Amino acid sequence: MQIKIKKPAATSTPDSAIAAKSTEAGQSLAEAQTNIPTKLPTELLTVNEAASLAKVCHHTVRRWIRTGKLTAYNSGMRVRVDREDVIKFLCNIG
Repeated sequence: MQIKIKKPAATSTPDSAIAAKSTEAGQSLAEAQTNIPTKLPTELLTVNEAASLAKVCHHTVRRWIRTGKLTAYNSGMRVRVDREDVIKFLCNIG
């Protein structure tokens, strides 16, 4: 009787598979790589915390995010903004 041993599936995806998936989505690998943020956020704030920092209503912060004036980071249903981005944005409009 022979016993067959299955090799565990690879946990990492090879670049060719990523390229295939990105081209299926209508995006080239180069375009997919350009969407990666170059700077990591240092301190993430909730929308309400950002509103308190800016001394505006949370609706205003959400409008800034929606119009692209402020960068948001999504974690599931939660939206966060970088504290440094809020401060830079406020310095530019003030």
